[in-house]
Amino acid sequence: MTVDINKNGKTLTQIKVSSQKKPKKVERAKSDGLSTFEKQKKTMQYAKYEGAFKSAKSGLTSSYIVPFALSFGFTPTLVALLSSLPQLFGASAQVFSEKLSSFLKNRHKVLYYASTFEAFNWLIISLIALFAINYPALLIILVILDTVFMNLQSPIWNALMGDTVPGNKLGKYFSERNVITGLSSFTLTLIAGLILSMFSTFSGTLGFFVIFIVAFISGTIGSKYQRKFFDPNPSAYKSEPYTLIQFIKNAKESNFGSFTVFYSMYRFSVNIASPFFAIYMLSVLKFDYFIFTIITVSAAISSFTSMRWWGTLIDKYGSRTIFTFTSLIIPLIPLAWIFT
Repeated sequence: MTVDINKNGKTLTQIKVSSQKKPKKVERAKSDGLSTFEKQKKTMQYAKYEGAFKSAKSGLTSSYIVPFALSFGFTPTLVALLSSLPQLFGASAQVFSEKLSSFLKNRHKVLYYASTFEAFNWLIISLIALFAINYPALLIILVILDTVFMNLQSPIWNALMGDTVPGNKLGKYFSERNVITGLSSFTLTLIAGLILSMFSTFSGTLGFFVIFIVAFISGTIGSKYQRKFFDPNPSAYKSEPYTLIQFIKNAKESNFGSFTVFYSMYRFSVNIASPFFAIYMLSVLKFDYFIFTIITVSAAISSFTSMRWWGTLIDKYGSRTIFTFTSLIIPLIPLAWIFT
């Protein structure tokens, strides 16, 4: 409408007054007002929380999936498949991590979605435990999917955190985070063993349902924290093309290539026997879940308590010397099991 402003009967000016309502103010997310540095700082804190919950999930599941399979009467051959196929498909999944990031044009989305599906997997496995669904192929497929989703995250998480944590704080930050994740994994592994010991007297699989459903909850909470991550370099999903064949050809020309060859041979040797230690302890030595848990967490305890000592030795003698020495000692460990 038009309003006339009169003075002494003369119109001085006309003002148009709109009758339309003013558009509502759109509230901006609180994080929009933060600087890049502040967002990175928050992401570093979220990564510690995420690590605590994801490590709790790992502590509740990684050591107990073979005992769970044994409760269903899995044969050694099925246990071997349960242990080896997830490793094969999981390692292969890392190759597609970049391709998925390029397809979605957002590496953070791949990280969050893969983490969410990884957690959801354990809801399904917990239902298998609850209803005692003895279908080996289904369990093997679900464990494969869990490892695939977990390995899809690994390259992206490392790259994103590498872009987030300042170079001069990498050592301090990851040492603090490793303490948190180590304590979380150790504590939940121990609690899971106690739960299984309590339920083993009256139920074969109900104890597994309890620890797997808690693992699902822990993984979901960890995913929620991952969703809050800030990606300081969102276009970093692209990289220079470098094929596996190129890497193999150049392996001898770099220390990293030599290390990769050594580590591949080491993992090959370890995995010849590692799937069967749980069978040996539970079926042959007749250990109960409590003793099995104590032996399982002893490795975490020794690793956690000796970390600073190894750091001192590395500073004194050099990482290559310590690496060579420990590489020669490791093969003696399987030999010691012969005398059990």
